[in-house]
Amino acid sequence: MLSQPMERNKSVDIAKGILISFLILHSIIRISLGEFHLQNDLLSMLDKVQSPLYLCYFMQAFFLISGFCTNFERNWSEFIARQFKTLLVPNLVFTICFFLLNGKTDFLHTIMYRGGWMWFLTALFVCKIVYYFIHKYIKNDLIVFIILLAASFLGTVLNDMDTIYNYWWHRQALDLLMFLAVGHWLKSHIHDDRIWFFVLGYIAAVVVCHFMNIELPIVTSGFTSTKYNWILHIILATCGSVGFLKICSFIRYNSFLEYLGMNTLVIYMFHHEILYHVLGVFADNISTNTTEASIITILASWLTTIALCLAFGWLLNSRYFKWSLGKWSLGRF
Repeated sequence: MLSQPMERNKSVDIAKGILISFLILHSIIRISLGEFHLQNDLLSMLDKVQSPLYLCYFMQAFFLISGFCTNFERNWSEFIARQFKTLLVPNLVFTICFFLLNGKTDFLHTIMYRGGWMWFLTALFVCKIVYYFIHKYIKNDLIVFIILLAASFLGTVLNDMDTIYNYWWHRQALDLLMFLAVGHWLKSHIHDDRIWFFVLGYIAAVVVCHFMNIELPIVTSGFTSTKYNWILHIILATCGSVGFLKICSFIRYNSFLEYLGMNTLVIYMFHHEILYHVLGVFADNISTNTTEASIITILASWLTTIALCLAFGWLLNSRYFKWSLGKWSLGRF
């Protein structure tokens, strides 16, 4: 019962809508420059700007919001069942679908060793299960804090060593576990004015890094945080994600962003595949390298991707396919 009011909080949905918009923009930049190798000055500029603007905290913010909205007081069987159906089922279903659509049949390997193709859903599932038992059985806040920091550092060290296969995205899960916990803590502190210090801390850290020419570490499906800049990563990701949600708590109404936020799962799952085709169509426009054409093309790619994702979302939320998104009754649960 405690989690339901938070789930209906419009500012949280708006925050998710902004974050998923950032994710699409990031994918436009990465696919255009990194995979299609298109030459475009505007995209190159956005590539430099996105790190301080959102890239070093936006995935952590998703985990923070999940911790903010999740009820960790349920009994363990109910909790695990809910996380399985809402996170792993969509991951498994669409891993199989995407592999088959791309002419691949080795999806069993990806499911067994990665938990599915969509790393975010796998890592979030692992984090929620682990944090549930930490929260349930360890009541000393200091000990919990030490465990979470140690887990984050361990994930970074394992990624540095790169000697063990990243089973079930455990490197990301270890690092992101603490942000789920921070979100759970923030549920009862979001209106505290002292939270503004996180915003100031983020701005200060980014400014210092800029003048000292320090590259900002990130942890997404890629992992540039190392044991040498791990502390900087923790500062930036924590201050950035907490500060971001604090700012969004003042946005009371935006129906478009709110709707995007309520469809985050579908947009996350479909946007990458859709963007490949959309950017293929717009590649010549991007390559013209004029500012006007670039702005129009980037906006058109973003809007087209959103529209197609929402169309798929409308279809999948129908009574015939909503099971694929983990939407069915758990009976007494």
